[in-house]
Amino acid sequence: MDLGKTVIEYGKYRHGYPKQLLERLKTFNIGIKGEKIIDIGTANGLFARDIARNGSEVVGIDLSPRLIEQAKQMNVSDKLPIEYIVGNVEKLPFKNDTVEVVTAVHCWHWFNKQKVAAEVNRVLNPNGKLAVINYDWLPQTDISCYTDELIREFNPNSTSKDKIGLYPEWIEESI
Repeated sequence: MDLGKTVIEYGKYRHGYPKQLLERLKTFNIGIKGEKIIDIGTANGLFARDIARNGSEVVGIDLSPRLIEQAKQMNVSDKLPIEYIVGNVEKLPFKNDTVEVVTAVHCWHWFNKQKVAAEVNRVLNPNGKLAVINYDWLPQTDISCYTDELIREFNPNSTSKDKIGLYPEWIEESI
């Protein structure tokens, strides 16, 4: 899916990720200095820039030429070690076993997961890692439970209360 029509909104409303996320990834040896990372579905390169600031060598790939152009423009002042390319993540333009980490931030749900997982597996070196990062509002026992009650009041057929902390379909797909 080409999200190029959202380029203005991406530039205006999307900001950096929490430092806690980047610190947490480091505990898994993801996003460390000198590491070669491909950020698939990079959009305007927001996560690619965040992780490159840690000293990683990043390639951001996205299907949208408009978002890749925005990513390049946003990196002009930062001059971070990022290469941005337009491409299909189902056919990654990289050699086998050449990458240490592949990240997919807020995009995995758009992909044909089996094709992309096969490509990721092909390009990762034997000790490589895939980080699928997605954080959304999923109802739990905080203020969101009141929002969930409101949703059920106006949509009694809502099943959101049954989806706590996970995307169940992703678990089923990985089995």
